[in-house]
Amino acid sequence: MDLREAPSLLFALALTTSTVACSRHHHDASFPPSGGEAPVFTSWDAWRSAMSAAPLPQAGCFRVAFPSTVWQPIACSAAPQNPANVGSTHDFSAQVPGHISSAVGSFWRVDGVTNETGPQFGSGCANQGSVPDTYSLQLNASSFNSTTSGSAQQFVFGVVNGVGELFIQSWLFHPASCPTGWTASGSNCYFTSPSASNAIAPIANLASFTMTAIAAPATGGNDTVVLSTGNGQPLLAVADDSAIHLATWWNTAEFNVFGNFCSSMASFNTGSTIVVSTSVHDGTTNAPLCIGPSNGGVTRETNNLDLLNNCCSIDGGSPQITFTESNAVSPQTCPCGQTLSGGVCVPVGPCSALPAPGTWTLVTPPGGVTETDALVVDPLVSSTVWLGTRGTGLFKSADCGAHWMQVNTGQNGTSMQTGAIQSMAVDPVQAGAIYATAVGGSEGLWKSSNGGIDWVQLFPPGSNVAAAVPGAAINSIAMDPLDHTHLVVSMHAACVSPYGTVCLAESKDAGATWRVFTVAAPGTHWTQPEPGAGVFILGASTFLFGTTNDGLWLTTDDGVSWSNVTPTGTTGATGGGLINQPMSASAAGIYYMASRQGISKSLDGRTWSLIPSSPASTLGFVLGGGALYASNGSTLGYSSALQNDDSVWTPVGPPPPPVSSQGGAYLSYDRTRRLLYSSNLGGGAWRLVTP
Repeated sequence: MDLREAPSLLFALALTTSTVACSRHHHDASFPPSGGEAPVFTSWDAWRSAMSAAPLPQAGCFRVAFPSTVWQPIACSAAPQNPANVGSTHDFSAQVPGHISSAVGSFWRVDGVTNETGPQFGSGCANQGSVPDTYSLQLNASSFNSTTSGSAQQFVFGVVNGVGELFIQSWLFHPASCPTGWTASGSNCYFTSPSASNAIAPIANLASFTMTAIAAPATGGNDTVVLSTGNGQPLLAVADDSAIHLATWWNTAEFNVFGNFCSSMASFNTGSTIVVSTSVHDGTTNAPLCIGPSNGGVTRETNNLDLLNNCCSIDGGSPQITFTESNAVSPQTCPCGQTLSGGVCVPVGPCSALPAPGTWTLVTPPGGVTETDALVVDPLVSSTVWLGTRGTGLFKSADCGAHWMQVNTGQNGTSMQTGAIQSMAVDPVQAGAIYATAVGGSEGLWKSSNGGIDWVQLFPPGSNVAAAVPGAAINSIAMDPLDHTHLVVSMHAACVSPYGTVCLAESKDAGATWRVFTVAAPGTHWTQPEPGAGVFILGASTFLFGTTNDGLWLTTDDGVSWSNVTPTGTTGATGGGLINQPMSASAAGIYYMASRQGISKSLDGRTWSLIPSSPASTLGFVLGGGALYASNGSTLGYSSALQNDDSVWTPVGPPPPPVSSQGGAYLSYDRTRRLLYSSNLGGGAWRLVTP
């Protein structure tokens, strides 16, 4: 059923930016709220989940930024006070036989969304014309147990021109009279909480949004809504008195993206497809019922997407429903429990529904991706995976590879589709900052500051790097594990005078300025840099330059002098152009390096030795989950060893057909969920649940 045909009901509201002091006294609150020591989070994803479920100290508006566990009070704004009337429409809702204590709304998949517009309203719902990035996220709580009386509550994030406010609106239907402080609307009454405002939320970031609604205990307290806009950003939260005792009757939850206020429509560009997830918690692991599409929702706001009849109920640790809405021509959907991968429906679950350990899953993005290259698990949000491709741009998954969206849709986005993204660095401090190459296409080094949407060329014509190497042909980008602003790139072509054949470029200000210098390795007569060569940064002035056949070289004085530290029995290192995470030691303080002859190790990064029994022809390599993982560059061979015993290596079963014989070139690891990712070039992208 087309949502455009649904009757309209929710939001006769007008955004206001007038700021008022919250009427309640606030104090700081940490997680856990009382007793015990607050946990230390290194993963933004784990932190977001924990803080979204953590109680707020009391009523009011709050903000918390990673990795803090202290909710800080912020000034509330005057929330919209016009009625947000609730009624039936075409949508899907999740329903349980008991009572819901909390619900989470998110988006499994966002494909083809490049823009969205919606009307902006003045007083009395006066339409002031359509503006971009104007919509609402609504998580609506209802009981579906009465048509003549009862209650409903809406947790709302209303956005106008990319800036939104978060609030709660409660409803009483057909009461004898409205309680003190409530507003009459026909035979009904409503009450709106204060709002937390000024959240930046363009529609391009829709896949990263998560809304959590928590009902106060039946004994009383505050209902809470928490909003995450993803990408490592702070969380916003609002808590308000549970005047209608939500926990005692809430059994149905609706979540979606709608128009903002006054029965309006959110209009997406043609070709948009969204997979919605509504997770509910009722004290069981049972799958909720899919209610709808007829009379499946309680909002009069709409969007212009066709609601497809494919609602799926999922049980387990995070019971939920998922469904698809689209305005694409002949959108392809899959049976429940499967998703599109390379145009084929394959069984794959998101982070919350992973298969048993030892299971490989094909996670190649749909839409004509024929070669996958650089792959990185986001260092701030481990459920997020970044995947570079040849000729089809940069893709992002917010759910462990289950669903993907192409992100290079803004300024210079097409430049990221002219070659192969063979090297990439994702900033572990500055959320949304990404560096990537486009080998064989636009070349150079590109930087995005907003999660891969817009890009800037760091080596334009006339720059010192472009003058040093023809075409600014960059091979790889390395980031300092101790300083995210310290970067070194290696070249894909011979450098020209006044530099030697092999040169590097270094930045110590996040790519704003660069210094070019020669790798003056003693006794070498390089005529061309190796395509796979690259840098491993150990510190501010200390780094390694690894080549496949011409040795491993060390500088401790920022490239002024070099020494040969090639491990005995090897010809160098193979991972220079393929390692897309900063070089770091294991928990035992040991560094590892891959080569054609096997894996080498070092206690200080300066003196290296080959591990005798380690696998040869290693191309991809990563540490994770207390283990070492290596992939063969020529075949489908994978091996692993424990970090506390790297002398014993065990074969790891390879992915099943239809993967090609191409080995895993790039490996990355999600330590939160013990997931190994492998990008196999023409063989696609794969995910393995490790023990």
